[in-house]
Amino acid sequence: MQSKEIFKSIFVFLGNQYFSFPELNFANEFSFEPTPFVRLDTNWQSLASNSFDIEHLSVVHKRGLHKEPELKILSPHIMFMSYESYVLSNEISDKIMKFLSGNKIRVKVHNYGGTLLTIESQLKKRKAVLVFSFVPENEEFIRIHTIVGVPKKFPLLDWIQRKISIYLYMSFLKRDFIAIRNLRVREENLESDQYLKIYSKYLKGLE
Repeated sequence: MQSKEIFKSIFVFLGNQYFSFPELNFANEFSFEPTPFVRLDTNWQSLASNSFDIEHLSVVHKRGLHKEPELKILSPHIMFMSYESYVLSNEISDKIMKFLSGNKIRVKVHNYGGTLLTIESQLKKRKAVLVFSFVPENEEFIRIHTIVGVPKKFPLLDWIQRKISIYLYMSFLKRDFIAIRNLRVREENLESDQYLKIYSKYLKGLE
């Protein structure tokens, strides 16, 4: 077992024979704030696959893509995705996102070992990161832990930027939490989508 204190949180990994805690280059440059955990009736495989489901961006989040996304397996334990999206919805959080980004949202997603994700967002020159981890309780429920970070500048400005980022990230995630309740990922569904097929290969490599 190994543990690491980072992002104002403690991460515990049961089984250090697989891989070490990832080196995250933004760890010392960002100011972080954990948010209350969410308990959701799904399993971690469904939640992780949702992160790489390109189609759900338009269906659930009302986002379009400026160009084809990039998905690739960087190592047996790391998967990467990047895309540029624009806002289609007129909800308040989306209007704010559209204003801050000029309607060009750059996103980079890394999945480490299945249950740890980092989501880096760039809105014009504004950057933020969401550290997103989930702990399986059993086959039916997981606990989702989120930590939001913004580049360090000044304490008061950092606090304001974190609160804005927390609002935008959580508004985005709440739609996912509603959509994936009681969802169980099926291998045949993963194989039928060109992007989820890459995730399926990554998932099998973790077993």
